[in-house]
This record gives sequence, structure tokens and C-alpha cells, in this order.
Amino acid sequence: MFAALVGWLALAKGLDGSTVAGFVLVAVGFVLVKRRVLRSPLRRRISAAPSGQTGSREE
Repeated sequence: MFAALVGWLALAKGLDGSTVAGFVLVAVGFVLVKRRVLRSPLRRRISAAPSGQTGSREE
């Protein structure tokens, strides 16, 4: 991501559809590979919330 930002800002390179699609593909792949690791903190947070609350801070 850093390389894309530097290329976009410093080198005046544009972002085209294939670049965005590539980032989306990498992000989805990361989430699929790490889904168990990402899910466990969410489960702890949800189970620690008092009943009737989902952990969000809506007021």
C-alpha cells in the first residue's frame, strides 16, 4: 500500500481499475487466511458485553 501511495503522490501515477481490484483481491485474501485470528477478539468482545448490548457505542 505504501508503494502505491508513493507512486500516486510522488510520481504522479494514476490509480486505475486494475490497481484497485488488486488491492481488493489482496485484502480479501488476507481476511480469508486470517479469519480465525480476526474472529477471536470479536467473539471475546461480544461475549464480554452485558446482555442486550452488542459492544457498539450508539447513544
